[in-house]
Amino acid sequence: MNFKLNFKKKQILSAILIIASIISITSLYLIQNEYQERTKNIKIMTWNIHKGIGIDNEYDLDRIVNTIKDKKPDIVGLQEIEENMAAKIADKLNMEYFFGADFEDEEGNAILSKYPIEEIENLYLSPDDERSLIRAEIVINSEIWNIFITHLSLRNREDNLIQIESILSKELKGYTKRVILLGDFNFGPESEQYKKILNNENIELKDTYRYLNEDSGLTFRTNFLFRRIDYIFCSSDLKPTVSEVVYSSASDHCALITTF
Repeated sequence: MNFKLNFKKKQILSAILIIASIISITSLYLIQNEYQERTKNIKIMTWNIHKGIGIDNEYDLDRIVNTIKDKKPDIVGLQEIEENMAAKIADKLNMEYFFGADFEDEEGNAILSKYPIEEIENLYLSPDDERSLIRAEIVINSEIWNIFITHLSLRNREDNLIQIESILSKELKGYTKRVILLGDFNFGPESEQYKKILNNENIELKDTYRYLNEDSGLTFRTNFLFRRIDYIFCSSDLKPTVSEVVYSSASDHCALITTF
């Protein structure tokens, strides 16, 4: 009799353990699925707008606004922009914005966001070369996304290399999750700087356009010279689903958009 009772108790205990395991696995699946649902379809754009001057040498800020409006990005990083331009664009798009000037200059970078900007600062990479980096914490569906926007030196390879090393070893230090590094980097995918970004020790980053596409992805054009120098890099925890180059006459650069 005792044997039968003990056997039944063991059966009940086993059943309870199986049910608990199923509930645990199901809960983990639902949590993961909920997170993916909350964070999917976040669209991020980078664009050097050439201070509103298009490939026809005409100034027309509305072309910039209309292109952004048409693509509906959630976060936009703009380069070669002045503060009054950033304010006008943000106002027409009904987005929050922040402008970060290059060292002692009216020109710089800007960030526009549909989501709340929790914390933001403008960091100088190398005062002698007048280059800067915007670091922003943006709240997207209760998660902090760490956005870095820059426009690196065009003058020479040495300055550019110093700036990217500073970003990787200093500005991005300690960041591992939901990191986006974007902008006009003024180097190609064959460069030492590009390789440093993809192979640095502090954080694993991937080139979102190359991750999804095999074509050249050229973003800059002038005097029949086409180059790929604009990028959106992301940390390994983020999964890009679509990345596209947006061709427009509004600037000598093409916009680049990645959706997560």
